[in-house]
Amino acid sequence: MTSETVRVTLVLPKRLWEEVKQMTPSGRRSRLVAKALEAEMQHQRRIQQLEELSAFQNYLREKYGETPDSVDDIRQMREERDADITGFATIIPSFIGWASYNRSHCWR
Repeated sequence: MTSETVRVTLVLPKRLWEEVKQMTPSGRRSRLVAKALEAEMQHQRRIQQLEELSAFQNYLREKYGETPDSVDDIRQMREERDADITGFATIIPSFIGWASYNRSHCWR
């Protein structure tokens, strides 16, 4: 055992422990438990972060009130961007033709 590990005693349901013994070799059981605990701790941290985010959202709602939905504004901005991009599609091929003409005929 390295200094980075600690020995603990766990109480598990008998059915669960029997399944672990049956499916996991004895040298890998500690690693299995450690991975399961790490995954659960990450899950618990995410839950805590979501709760903190929800509390912050409630604070902002109380301080500023409801804010208008921006979905329609974003949709309109995307449509305008797409229209601009589509407009460039007709300009680019003619520019490429002009550039290749100048390179082959004028820039010698």
